[in-house]
This record gives sequence, C-alpha cells and structure tokens, in this order.
Amino acid sequence: MTYHTVAFFENIGSTAYDGVTAVQDTILNTVNNRILPGRNYGLSWCYVMGGTINQARLDSPQARSVVLPQFLQIDRAVSPSTDPNFNDLRKNPFLIRGLEEFQPQVVNDGVAEDDYVIMGLTESFEPTPSGEIWSMRGTSTTASTANEWSTITTTWDSELPAGSWYLLGGIVQSANAIAYRWVIEGQDLRPGGVATSSLNNRTAELFYNGGQGILGRFQAWNPPRVQILETAASSDIDVLMQFMRAPG
Repeated sequence: MTYHTVAFFENIGSTAYDGVTAVQDTILNTVNNRILPGRNYGLSWCYVMGGTINQARLDSPQARSVVLPQFLQIDRAVSPSTDPNFNDLRKNPFLIRGLEEFQPQVVNDGVAEDDYVIMGLTESFEPTPSGEIWSMRGTSTTASTANEWSTITTTWDSELPAGSWYLLGGIVQSANAIAYRWVIEGQDLRPGGVATSSLNNRTAELFYNGGQGILGRFQAWNPPRVQILETAASSDIDVLMQFMRAPG
C-alpha cells in the first residue's frame, strides 16, 4: 500500500470541538493549521490519542457535504497503549479530496493536555507477495525534536545482500514516541504508523507483517530512513524493519 502518514498535535483543553493543528509536513502543504493535499487520497486508518479525549471527528469541505464523520475508536492515554484503540478504515477508505484543507477536531474534559491524531492517506495498494518476510533491528541515538517529524540516523545490526527489497512494515519504539514514518529513496509518500513507548508493548498489526501490502522498494545499499514524532526529545530509539526480496 502506497500511502503517506500525516500527524496533528496541539495542547487543547476544550469541552467543545477544537481543531488539532497539523504537524509541518515536507511532502503535503500545511495551510491554516490544516493539511492541503494536492490530489485525492483515501483515509485508510486513523489513531486518536489524548489523556481525556471524549470525541473526535474529521472536518473537511467534502465531509461537510453530508456530516462530519466521527472516529469511533479513541485511545485515552498519554502514550500509545498496547493494542491501541484504532480506526481501521482500509475496507472503506474515506475520501480526502485534493485541494481541500482537512483537519481533525477533538473534545476532551476541558483541562489542557497534549492531543495527537495520526492518519494514513492511501494512494494505491499492492498486496504482499507470498514468501519469506525478514526482520532487521537497528538503533538510533539521534536527538529528536519534540512534536516535529525528526529524521534519525539508524545503525543496523546487519547488512542486506545486494539487490532490491520490498518494505513491508515494522515497529519503532522509544519512551516518548507517538508515530513514525519511512523515508524511501525515489518515493515521495512516507508510509508509517503508530509507535510504541515500551519494548513490552504491541502496536496495531496492520503496521507489520505486510498488513498494508508493499510500502515501497529499496536497494540493499540504501535502506529506508526513519522519521519519528515524539512528545519530548529523546535519543534512544529502537527500529525493527520488515522486508522481502523483490525481483530484479
């Protein structure tokens, strides 16, 4: 699945719906604290997290033509839970229309808190082929910047044999992590997912084991880089990447 991961973050204390500000994105434009895509996408998944969030919905001109759709699943937490409550919309993606700004809105208990919304915007889907799925671990000591997409340098435990490989997902963990995305050479869209804050936690299965099909293709000498979104700066990050050999 070729898709792009976008994030929204804001310190909010409101018992009425309040828009969550888009995290600056180098691929999609951010305008008026919203994301402005240049073409149509399908919203294939959404993760909503905050300590006292009660409700969340999507606001866009396309949505307003009917009703602002509610996100049914909310993770009332300050870091991603194990098996987090999660909106899996892959069977019926919601249309995100190109050249229309969009933004999530949330309601919480009214006490100021950091609220996050992470979304996957799908462009196409390529199913995972049959075959062996390999996993490789890496670590990073790159200092991230809180509440921004920070590109980290990963030191991998192993080197891949020469050739082409399909990226199929993985897991990214750090004490302050909220989300991550993969940066693949020659591909503008950056697929990613919900991170874990502990090695003992498990994220949603669609982010690994090929749950979203082929995310991209890379050469052994140039593996994907990682961008991470964290609540506070850290420099102790674990990365698990999954892949399989591609033809050619």
